Amino acid sequence: MAASRAEVAALYIHPVKSCAPVQLDAASLDRLGFVDDRRLMVVSAEPLGGNHSFVTQRQEPRLCLVRAELSAEVVRLSAPGKPLLAVPLRPPHPQSELRVRVWSDTGLRAVDLGEAAAAWLSSFLGADEEPHRRVLERGPPVWDEEAVREAERAEARAEASSAAEEAAAVKEGARFI
Repeated sequence: MAASRAEVAALYIHPVKSCAPVQLDAASLDRLGFVDDRRLMVVSAEPLGGNHSFVTQRQEPRLCLVRAELSAEVVRLSAPGKPLLAVPLRPPHPQSELRVRVWSDTGLRAVDLGEAAAAWLSSFLGADEEPHRRVLERGPPVWDEEAVREAERAEARAEASSAAEEAAAVKEGARFI
């Protein structure tokens, strides 16, 4: 049987989920997929059920006009009729962590990148409809390796605790439906 051959015609990432793509000649992989792909997202200003909702082009078609360029230190946002905005990925003052819903996944951690990005996006997308959309880095921040390791350790502890509680409940005769 002859071997199949596949060829990649073009390679794109979206530094900000649902914003304009960036074409690459080559890509690197890390534990989250392509490096810099969808590491940032736009979310609703107000939480619903404890979670901010991510915003896509389905709700905001003009997101496709927002271009993002990521470096190790900043994300630069540009769009027609808007001045270039450079947003630090490591703000001098820690920003708030928010809980976010992406599709059916809730409680995801993300870091708010601040008012400047929120105001810039709100202005471009139409602040009258929903002011202060947030730009978030899915968290823990990928630049904070210790935070990533601590989050992984906390998740492992929570899973171990949950498994121990289930075992104890089964031993005591509890029933699960």
